[in-house]
Amino acid sequence: MPVIEQAKGIVMAQQGCGPEEAFDLLRRASQRSNVKLHVLAEQIVEQIASGSSASNVTPSRWAPRGLGNRQLGRAMTRSARFRRGVASRS
Repeated sequence: MPVIEQAKGIVMAQQGCGPEEAFDLLRRASQRSNVKLHVLAEQIVEQIASGSSASNVTPSRWAPRGLGNRQLGRAMTRSARFRRGVASRS
């Protein structure tokens, strides 16, 4: 399985979101940190595979250096607000 798909699955499990949103979160983290998406995905998968904090992979743990927790937290908050807005319109 390609590493980006594996990372999407990890994000989906941890954030409780769908595949499109998981990819969007990965993409934004990649852009903000100026790290290629596949490199970020490799870091996430490697952390899980190594068993370090495998039960609780939070965005701050897999964000590459240069992307602060505050920036990633804002992205997650906006994403959650968007999900609530979309759900309430349905």
